[in-house]
Amino acid sequence: MVVINRSSLDKAQFGCIYGGDALKPTNSSQNLRQRPLSPTFFDESQSWNKGRTTKKRSGVLSWLLRIVTVGAFYLLYMTYSELEERKTELSIMQEDFQGLNENLIVTKGELKSSEQLFVELKQKLDDVRLQNGVFDDGVDLSNLTEELRSEVSGDIVSRQKALTNRVLDLQETIKILHMKEVIERFGQGPTFFVEFAVSIEGRTKYFSVETAPVTLMPHAVHTFLHAVDEGLWNDTVFLHKNKHILQAAPQNSKGKSKVELRDSEARLVFPEYTADYTHSKYSLGFAGRPGGPAFYINISDNTQTHGPGGQTHHVLYEEADACFAKVFRGHSVVDALVKLSENSNKKNPSVTIIKSAKMITPKR
Repeated sequence: MVVINRSSLDKAQFGCIYGGDALKPTNSSQNLRQRPLSPTFFDESQSWNKGRTTKKRSGVLSWLLRIVTVGAFYLLYMTYSELEERKTELSIMQEDFQGLNENLIVTKGELKSSEQLFVELKQKLDDVRLQNGVFDDGVDLSNLTEELRSEVSGDIVSRQKALTNRVLDLQETIKILHMKEVIERFGQGPTFFVEFAVSIEGRTKYFSVETAPVTLMPHAVHTFLHAVDEGLWNDTVFLHKNKHILQAAPQNSKGKSKVELRDSEARLVFPEYTADYTHSKYSLGFAGRPGGPAFYINISDNTQTHGPGGQTHHVLYEEADACFAKVFRGHSVVDALVKLSENSNKKNPSVTIIKSAKMITPKR
């Protein structure tokens, strides 16, 4: 039996020393014994679990974000679809309104044609009455023969035409004279400006008007500017008694008429009118026939009502009110005056004081 001393074995092979230390295997013995677990093994395992949990949470958040995004797009799509439906409905309503507007225009045209037909029929009726010997001035032609009646009526018609032409010539002469006078007194124009100061609820408010070109409405413009220059409209009033116009009256705040200034030049000689300057909203027209000095502001489009043939209660119903100026600044003040007319009593109307009216040169 051979005994070999273990201490004499190669320490490099076994890596063993005497003492309290445990046996430490060398590299050559790793295939014989498993390496001990690292002290940080469990910490690394916990970190890996945490990372896995974090990934799970981020995945859930990602899905939630996708769901919210899809929901938002769906809501946007539904909103867009609803807007498109509303747009379609609005388009249909606009087409219906356009149709109604066209029907209204056609109806107005038919009404105008009916009025014109009425005037023509009345003229024919007058001619028939004249032919039958009925004359408004008390001339009885019934005893005359048909031939003689025809001759007399023909003479009357001829005289009427001659007098009409003479009146038209006089009107043209008045227009020329008044245009020259306006230019001499107030300047070349062709338009002129007047500022009104009114008292509304104890405060002074202003609005201004611009006249029609003096070359277009010389007689009406002259009549208006003459009244302003003479101070007719200082301390006068607006009467709140109509819904479609705001009327200015030549009477002071105490109700006394300013008759001393109502000379012939403050009133029209004839109701001058042109289709190029009509009674649109915020335009000014002379009241009465022939018209003046009282005037009104149209608070709506009164082209038909105050135009030719619009007021059949006048004897010469085919005439029109003279339209001579338009509000160009201070529309809100005029609107405030209109509101005062809404609750006014027509039989006992309230008034707004016109403190002054004067010509100005506006700053453009």
